[in-house]
Amino acid sequence: MLELKTDGSNKDEGETTGGKRLINRLYKEFNHFADIIVADALYCKSTWIKEVLSIGMNAVVRVKDERFHIVKDALALFKCREPNKKWAVNRKSNNYTKIKAWDEDNFEMSNSEIEVRFIRFIEELQTNLLQ
Repeated sequence: MLELKTDGSNKDEGETTGGKRLINRLYKEFNHFADIIVADALYCKSTWIKEVLSIGMNAVVRVKDERFHIVKDALALFKCREPNKKWAVNRKSNNYTKIKAWDEDNFEMSNSEIEVRFIRFIEELQTNLLQ
């Protein structure tokens, strides 16, 4: 549970602060309770990622918002090159999904020395009209 305000401010504890408190409590109680913590874009903050890394775990953060600088940088890089991998997955008798994936290490987060790996996927539904 998020804690109520305690410092005289008008705001209660934020979700990322509560998340940091939760992973630290779980670490103290169970030590290595997971290998990877998965989170949404709200947690795409260097302070939260540093907290996860400090207890020996990795973070996977799903980010779709193209306003983030790291997303802009990655999209600009990936736009200039072919995907690292392409494949297709059959969905139904006449449908399949084409998937393209880009993968790059060493993206730097703003205001941090943390380097992150950025992976981008594009899925395209294809219909095979010839039967």
